[in-house]
Amino acid sequence: MTLSAKTIEPEITACLLRVRSGSTDAFVILFNFYIQRLRGYVVGRLSDRDRGEGIEDDLSVETMYCLWFDLSGGRFSKVNNRDELWYAIMRIAKSRMIDRHRYLSRIRRAAIKTISLSSLVIGSKTQSEIDQFIIYDAWKLFTESLEDQQLKELVRMKMDGLSSDVVAEQLGLVPRTVQRKLKIIRELWEDFVFTRNCL
Repeated sequence: MTLSAKTIEPEITACLLRVRSGSTDAFVILFNFYIQRLRGYVVGRLSDRDRGEGIEDDLSVETMYCLWFDLSGGRFSKVNNRDELWYAIMRIAKSRMIDRHRYLSRIRRAAIKTISLSSLVIGSKTQSEIDQFIIYDAWKLFTESLEDQQLKELVRMKMDGLSSDVVAEQLGLVPRTVQRKLKIIRELWEDFVFTRNCL
């Protein structure tokens, strides 16, 4: 649906009222009207890496769907026209970008932790040779797939930076048994990577 300059303001205002009442048709009009402008706003605030991955499209769509849930859920009750709605959309977009930044920071910290243990089971491969996000995702899936609870606990303790001697003492094992179990984990990991082709 194409909106002329004369009809934009009343159309957007009418759509706001209808979206608040749960009209998905009205939301489609808002979505189509704002999505490209929103994409331009988001892309100008992303890193080169994020732009290279096309993150602006995901964040723009996420922002618009957050807008749907906010408006239909009773938020932004003081938003009454096109300009006020745009400011609300920018606010949501900023929040989504901050959330993404925090999420990536948590993932990076977890990935660094993961690499310290995965280097034990990967062998000669280094952090620079394998993307740390891929390692993190694969390692997370691998540890979740372990059925032996003691192996899971051993992995957790090693991820926390405990030495094999401390792990052995806390699990009531001899250090040689811990080394044997680490070897089992290494073999399971290699089999996991091979069968799933995830690295």
